[in-house]
Amino acid sequence: MGWRENYEKHLDSYYWQCVRRAVRRRATGRDGTVRCERCGSEDGPFDVHHTTEAYRHVGEELDHLDLMRYWCRGCHEYRHGHGLDPMIPASWEELERRINRICS
Repeated sequence: MGWRENYEKHLDSYYWQCVRRAVRRRATGRDGTVRCERCGSEDGPFDVHHTTEAYRHVGEELDHLDLMRYWCRGCHEYRHGHGLDPMIPASWEELERRINRICS
């Protein structure tokens, strides 16, 4: 089995579910709201992202949670070269909505 197949198998494991829960707890505010650790979005779905350094610790993520990120799907896909950066508003209307949400 190659690296990719082993990695996919790892992501289906009970251990990985424990990692996801631990990283999600960190991304959950005192009010119980889960937010993307990159852009602050409350809109899921959310993914756990391995930083480049974290790939050295596949299978040991619970010991290296500081290297894991809880990101919305948009931020995760952008980081892997797919799609636009969710942190940059797509239009003036989107920018205005974001400002109004912050200021209200």
